[in-house]
Amino acid sequence: AHQLSACHVVATTYTANSTTRLALFVAPVQGSPPSVERVRQTCHTHLPRHELPDYVEIIDKIPLTSSLKVDLTSLSKRPTSGDAQRETTRPSATSDDVFSTAEQG
Repeated sequence: AHQLSACHVVATTYTANSTTRLALFVAPVQGSPPSVERVRQTCHTHLPRHELPDYVEIIDKIPLTSSLKVDLTSLSKRPTSGDAQRETTRPSATSDDVFSTAEQG
């Protein structure tokens, strides 16, 4: 089983049909990425219903700005219809934290 604690995670909001939704982007620190299904199962186990993501995407690495902060603008431009899992390569760690979270409100 894949350890989700070995992933960088960014949660951000987007608007669809005049409703604010939650998107979750997951990038493995090392090894193979978790499946979207595994991420959803973990969320359902550990999060209250109102905090469950509407969209989950597995990405190679979390995009950063030139000042090494999470590039939320770049993430907000990604399509958010349905869940996505893309082919990934081993990303480089972007933080000393194994589990990183950033939110945009």
